[in-house]
Amino acid sequence: MPNWKKVIVSGSNAELNIVQANEFSGSFSGSFQGDGSQLTGITGGGGISFNGSTANGLVTYGSATTADVESKLTFDASTLLVSSVNIDSTGVKIYGGVAFTAPPYITPEGNHSVLNFGDVTSGLTLQMLNNKLSFDNDTTNTFIQADTETPENLEIHADGLVQISSNTDITGSLFITSDIHLGPSGGKLYDGAASTGSIGQVLTSTGTGSKWEDATGGSGVSNELAIAYAIALG
Repeated sequence: MPNWKKVIVSGSNAELNIVQANEFSGSFSGSFQGDGSQLTGITGGGGISFNGSTANGLVTYGSATTADVESKLTFDASTLLVSSVNIDSTGVKIYGGVAFTAPPYITPEGNHSVLNFGDVTSGLTLQMLNNKLSFDNDTTNTFIQADTETPENLEIHADGLVQISSNTDITGSLFITSDIHLGPSGGKLYDGAASTGSIGQVLTSTGTGSKWEDATGGSGVSNELAIAYAIALG
């Protein structure tokens, strides 16, 4: 004989917090607790299945029911690695750094030793704005810094022209292996005393620097100024 048990509720809006049963029939409104392994005949909300199993692989959209675990794009702690087409351990790495201790960086990884900006025919521009491009981990003495001036303090053109604007100090030696052209609008050549000399004078060496002197002076200098491959004034 069946062992019936009754559930007694009162009122038209009575609620049951937990019901344990082996089988339900009819309609149901609410939620189930448990792993759902015994639930059958349920449609809709089937969840998402994952394609791939790469450790630390980032997940990208596959379809309405699938997601792809990327084998070439991994993230571990603060490091993002974009792997090369043929070797997973080789690619480009982006590191987030440690605040106040180690700066972030982007670097080639694995078998790569070169990091390109753009492809070989892109002709794109790396815009520095007003920031520095430093060398030898020296942001004080060894760097190139852009500013808002036009032209820039230093310009190197594709045709080999190197342009240094006015009011730019050169504290070391400047070696020139070609011709020197002074600007058409009045470029000047200064000696060690910051003098441009006068008409008819020639630039001579003082042994420790340079000086404009009269061509007919007592030192017996000639009326020619020869600049052979290099110049260092100061």
